[in-house]
Amino acid sequence: MSTARSYEDARALAREIADRMEWLLGRRPSITWLEQGGLHVSVKLGPATARDPVLGLKALDPLNMGDRFGHRCSDLPERPNYVWTQVDFVGPSGSTETEEGTL
Repeated sequence: MSTARSYEDARALAREIADRMEWLLGRRPSITWLEQGGLHVSVKLGPATARDPVLGLKALDPLNMGDRFGHRCSDLPERPNYVWTQVDFVGPSGSTETEEGTL
């Protein structure tokens, strides 16, 4: 469920999520602007999360701070595993911007 927040608040939340994920996982997540609106925070999972399921579960806490989250998993070494969360914000027109477009 999206929260009506300003772009500035969304940026601050995305940075907080990235900071928490970096502290837990030891890797700095990327924060990217989605073409359709919203901020996307993602991080590549390292081998430590595969060996420590508790660490993997703890990573869900900051992911849950966003409006939606998910993962990309692969058994192929050239395609690393990632987790991501998206932070929505209210655009200049007052519409809520999401990954799918304006609602």
